[in-house]
Amino acid sequence: MTAFIPSSLISLWRLRVVRVAIMGAIAVGIQTTLFWLLALEWQLMRPSFAVIVGTETGLIANFFLNNYFSFPQAAPTSLLARLAKFHSTVLVSFFIQWALVFAAEQLTTDPHMLLAAYAGGVLIGFAFNYMGYKLWVWKHAGANASSGTQ
Repeated sequence: MTAFIPSSLISLWRLRVVRVAIMGAIAVGIQTTLFWLLALEWQLMRPSFAVIVGTETGLIANFFLNNYFSFPQAAPTSLLARLAKFHSTVLVSFFIQWALVFAAEQLTTDPHMLLAAYAGGVLIGFAFNYMGYKLWVWKHAGANASSGTQ
């Protein structure tokens, strides 16, 4: 199967930060879709509450994707313990994202401004989350470059 995939893409996939970014992008897609539908398209809830619903759904998806694809050599700790650490790590970025959206909704109802605040929170949180994943949640995951886990 890898015969059809360019070697440059395979090399990129071997970089853990790229895998984490891809898994995060998938999770953000889930999260953003829920935010857009619940708050802006269907107007079923306030944008600040839709952030909570979308974030938790995306967070759980992100945890399982990263656990399987980005950190497969994690130490044999319980899945629940890693999930608790993961939730603790993303709590800071979640609060930043929520605060930005909450502040924006106090100033405007313009969907573009609300999405800009939302995106700002996602971007700010990525660096913090990656370091937390690598240094705490999956800290015992191997750093062997040949196995693609750096």
